[in-house]
Amino acid sequence: MSTNEIILALWQFLNGKGGVGKTLSATFFAEWLNYSGIVFRLLDCDDNSSLSKRLPEAVRHTIKSSNDIESLVGRIVECPVTLADCPSNITAEVDSLFLNTDFGPALESIHGQLLIILPIVTNDPDCLDEVRRIVKAIKTTAKYLIIRNERNGTHFSAFDASPTAMYLQEKGAKNMILPRLDDHLTHYCNVDRLTVAQFLGQFYSLKESNPMAAFPRAFPAQRAAILLRNVFSQLNDLAPFLLPPALAVNIQPISVQAVKAFACRSWATKQIQIANAKLLESKESK
Repeated sequence: MSTNEIILALWQFLNGKGGVGKTLSATFFAEWLNYSGIVFRLLDCDDNSSLSKRLPEAVRHTIKSSNDIESLVGRIVECPVTLADCPSNITAEVDSLFLNTDFGPALESIHGQLLIILPIVTNDPDCLDEVRRIVKAIKTTAKYLIIRNERNGTHFSAFDASPTAMYLQEKGAKNMILPRLDDHLTHYCNVDRLTVAQFLGQFYSLKESNPMAAFPRAFPAQRAAILLRNVFSQLNDLAPFLLPPALAVNIQPISVQAVKAFACRSWATKQIQIANAKLLESKESK
């Protein structure tokens, strides 16, 4: 199947090691798609529901059995792009399914493409071992994107020298950088369960209504804006690799004002979701 025939994409964020940035990466990818106006389905497959706490539109999808992973692959027909934030603790049954099943032909029959997104951090042998295990298990005609999460440092020489990295390079894998998040920015996002874009929009809103309250967030907000533009620009460059051709042509240019406007929309949407959740909780308590 040629690239031009692809009309559907399934993106799976995978790494059996926790804390390497799967959920963080998924939020950036989802918000980039929103920024670009691309319709997608977001699936939260992790047990701790971190993704759906920040993006309530994410649909819960448990991965515990082979049936769960098969139905996950089957959901590719629901939207042009489907994102799945997969759990760290992949079960032996699911692991065995990957080892004994090739999803490539089934996806190709519906003009679909599987993209395996592998976040990695430096100085973590367990993380690199999990990448090796995943690549060995997935025999399918998948594409691979390696996210170099700079949380622990910027040098990935141990990974680059590994047979796994060489194999992925031969397979045409692409790379992108996820810059380290500022500690204060991470704190604000974790406390309020916000994405980086939502935090930035919250800051702009607070700056208008209560400048004194917004002031402590000013420096993290500056770094958040730079980070968003950085990540979105990288994803724009990768769009022909990530997306079906019909969608890749619709990518929006990155600018300071456009990112600011998007962040404000993200915060407004989050406020509505928070209000709806409180209303539902109030009704259920009566």
